Amino acid sequence: RFLNCRLRDLTVDQCLGAERRRGTLPPGLLGHAEAVRIGRTAEAVANVARQHTERAPDNLDVSARVTVAGRPRSVVGTVAGVRGNDVVRVSYSSLGPKPLLRAWLDLLALTVARPTDSWRAVLIGRKNRDAARQVLGPVGADTAGEALAELVALRDRGLCRPLPLPIRTAHKYAESVGRGSSPQNAVRSAANFWRTRDGGEAVDAANALVWGPEAEFDELVAAGLPGMATALWEPLRRACG
Repeated sequence: RFLNCRLRDLTVDQCLGAERRRGTLPPGLLGHAEAVRIGRTAEAVANVARQHTERAPDNLDVSARVTVAGRPRSVVGTVAGVRGNDVVRVSYSSLGPKPLLRAWLDLLALTVARPTDSWRAVLIGRKNRDAARQVLGPVGADTAGEALAELVALRDRGLCRPLPLPIRTAHKYAESVGRGSSPQNAVRSAANFWRTRDGGEAVDAANALVWGPEAEFDELVAAGLPGMATALWEPLRRACG
């Protein structure tokens, strides 16, 4: 809320005052200190975001055609938050794999549907108590078409059986391989995301339902996680600016 207020050019005092009146902060000095801490980080994110939010956002309809297993397929929808040739996403959240993947899909759909323009996805969020920015693209039309077709193929598989692609775990595997780790070391790194002292992705409700609450990481590896994770995340990794 503080971030959204600052992006609407409300003053810091107005933002802090609104939070106090909501009654969601701890009382007294403790609440003030918490608001100031959050406000500083939100202000850092807002300062970076202002470089990319001068233009009003548009919503663009897209209809992208790709070929999957020899069959023509259509990806149809609307991409929100388009400013010029940039898809801009601003959030107080950390720039984890989930927002990256969402922005990547939007970028691919725009590039395939409107190949004469040079599109980027710009994500702005936080890293610890500071701001962070990640830029994806531009991506060539052929590369975008191949990557979008792979996403459609993965979706088709997911309609038939569970995919061994828990988002943070699979991202960690592909990230490790992309940085030069051997597949064996990448498996070990990803396994540490699947199960941690605090539970990890293995205890997420959806994963526990699909794979069972006691599922070990070896089961996901046997089900094809290394190949699918690489196919999903490697094109995105190469597009990161």
